[in-house]
Amino acid sequence: MPGVVVKARSAETGLEREAITSVQGLYVINYLPAGRYDVSAELSGFKTARFENVTLDVGERRTLDIKLEVGPVQEIVTVLGAAPLVERTSPELSTVVQSTQLKELPLNGRHWSSLMMLAPGAINTGAGTHTSIRFVGRLVDDNNWTFDGVDATGVKDPKQESVARLIISMESIAEFRVSSSQYSAETGSAGGGVVQLISKAARTGFAARRTISCATTASMRRHTGNRIGLDRTQAATLNYPIDPFLAQALTSGRSPRALALHRHDLYVEQYSANVQQALRGDFTLQVGYIGSCAHNLFSRSFVNVIDPATGRRPLPSFGQVDIKSNTGRATFNAMQVLLRRRFSRGLLVGLEYMLSQARNDGSIGGGDANAPQNVSDPQADWGDSAQDVRHNLIANWVYELPLAQAVDGLAGRVLRGWQASGLVQIRSGRPLTILVTRARTDVPDGNSGNSSTSGSQQRPDLVPGVPLVPPSAQSPDLWINPAVFAVPARGRWGNAPRSLLTGPGLAQVDFALTRRFAMSADRNVEVRWEIFNLFNRQNLANPNVNISSGPSFGRITGPANPDFGTGSARQMQFMFRLNF
Repeated sequence: MPGVVVKARSAETGLEREAITSVQGLYVINYLPAGRYDVSAELSGFKTARFENVTLDVGERRTLDIKLEVGPVQEIVTVLGAAPLVERTSPELSTVVQSTQLKELPLNGRHWSSLMMLAPGAINTGAGTHTSIRFVGRLVDDNNWTFDGVDATGVKDPKQESVARLIISMESIAEFRVSSSQYSAETGSAGGGVVQLISKAARTGFAARRTISCATTASMRRHTGNRIGLDRTQAATLNYPIDPFLAQALTSGRSPRALALHRHDLYVEQYSANVQQALRGDFTLQVGYIGSCAHNLFSRSFVNVIDPATGRRPLPSFGQVDIKSNTGRATFNAMQVLLRRRFSRGLLVGLEYMLSQARNDGSIGGGDANAPQNVSDPQADWGDSAQDVRHNLIANWVYELPLAQAVDGLAGRVLRGWQASGLVQIRSGRPLTILVTRARTDVPDGNSGNSSTSGSQQRPDLVPGVPLVPPSAQSPDLWINPAVFAVPARGRWGNAPRSLLTGPGLAQVDFALTRRFAMSADRNVEVRWEIFNLFNRQNLANPNVNISSGPSFGRITGPANPDFGTGSARQMQFMFRLNF
């Protein structure tokens, strides 16, 4: 129906936009910020149709079909604009971290980036920060961040430069969307995760929040291994009385660099098949497959290495050269099961399980890359990615306890206003590649080093017939059987493959209990108790994987995370918050 005036108005900010339907009865209202809108449609000779509380999430394309009834325009037909449970317009795999989750879920360190792990295809490989979360088998360089539509990814390199690059207060973020696969070209510029953050919009009234947190050391538990405190200072003026302007004014030689000629642009093919079903109680179940194949990836290697046949370098006047080119490739395949319930009637639930495999040649990416053991045969390093996690389960919930809803008096005031929330993470271990320290003269091409820039990491030989793990159960003191590996003979490479073993997994339950005391219609006080790693499970770091380390090889000497974040020992925090 042409000529219908469609208006969208935000009661929170006062923003109003309108559009007129075309001859085909179509309309589009672009560039609406995320939020809640009242949508109306008017045409002379028809009753006015109104949709109240239509929720528009960040990056969402919302389809709203409007039906007009014959009658005077003064009559209004009102419909509650409930969010659709099933996605019908896009194959994109994504999730929106709502304001309820940002505000209510327990976060050790109180940084929003930890909630990126709630997205489908996300893997938390470390402490739950920017640098430790990977998406759909891609590496740290493949992620992209925007803040209010402005690119917030690193400019110097396509990666986050620290664990908290976007130092943004939790209170200033309205919500954010994390897309992991099948996103549109306008979102592009990345092959991994795309994170779109939206700040809270200015409102027609005044609102503020004051939070005071206190972490109690008495409730914390010590880790095994090094127990140096968190407040250690290494370069204070008392113990390091050196003028940094003079002492660190070092000079060095020049290292020439050049761009590779005939460089090929990387590209990623993504494919998926999913089935969604709306269930009772506003739940949505999604089961499906997701896969990708990446080509011409940014990879690391070395050239001008020694020719084993002649014993000379192609350019004898130079040593080996660190080269970065677009020659890498990677694959990812996964089965995903998602169960979700948007926050309504006091309950929010999210549960995601993924069975996946990520494979590459180990050289791709910048921060996650290592050159192949034999740069002339990178295919020999093809195997599971260092960030591959076979099983991953994450769940979160927010529940307003329905206590004493019909009870009046003092008992009602005491029992009402309670809320419980939690976050559960369970995943299997990551692959381990066994290494050996070798002199350059022992390797056929003279390319051996312990870092990504000094030379290729070398692997040992496998001893036939010996089990990879100890005959008895694995333990932190003996995670790998040292008898299965041997140093290769001079003049040959080791035959042990990449990603031969698996490190310890991770399991953690975080819990929060909140009591709200209402002061008025728009003012309240919150008292909150948060406990991280509720059951104080010992989450272990990966073992020492270098057989040249002597007795420490195969041993786990510390926790997965000695500080704040995922994998730490049990920590407790009390919080007081005033909302007005």
